[in-house]
Amino acid sequence: MMSNEITSLYLFDFDDTLASTANVIKVTKVIDGVKQEPINLESEEFEQYRQQPEEERADDIVDFSDFNYVTEPVPLENTIKIMTHAYNEPDSKVAIITARPSASKKDISEFLVAHGMNIDDSDINTVGDQGGKPVHKLAVAKQYVENYHPKQVHFYDDSQKNNNAIMQLCEEIDERITVYTYGIVSGAPVPDDSCISFDRDRLMEVAGIK
Repeated sequence: MMSNEITSLYLFDFDDTLASTANVIKVTKVIDGVKQEPINLESEEFEQYRQQPEEERADDIVDFSDFNYVTEPVPLENTIKIMTHAYNEPDSKVAIITARPSASKKDISEFLVAHGMNIDDSDINTVGDQGGKPVHKLAVAKQYVENYHPKQVHFYDDSQKNNNAIMQLCEEIDERITVYTYGIVSGAPVPDDSCISFDRDRLMEVAGIK
């Protein structure tokens, strides 16, 4: 990423945000030290699995190796249209932040090119090699904000945990920057949160109202 000031920063997840795929995560539960039969979870199912308390899945073995490749991608047209519009705006910056491993970059790039967007490899951020957690996506988003000084940040992700993490930018960046997060419902982006509502909810919590 190179230093350059912009008006709007658009950050997109990949799976179930820009495309649905046939990739699966293999989860092997370990009960009393005994490995159970592995189960294959699609990304939406894995997101539900991830909502379980961490202590309930602490011993599980999770295999993401199938996500080294993008298998049978089906574009989610509503989000693709938003990304295409942002990509063509001269004062906007577009990037991907995905929990996939770095091995998937080539396939992601080819998918984007097929939809008219030649995104530089440095802007396809794969945080799976670091663990793919919300905190890793937040770290990448912070770096973009520091490098480009946008007035607005728009973050699109099907994971509520990732959206919640990105809202921490509201506390940690210049107050003149506004952050917007969007969840993905039935394949379409839906406004989720912003710095305004984030600050309001935080004040209500401090006051004991929430």
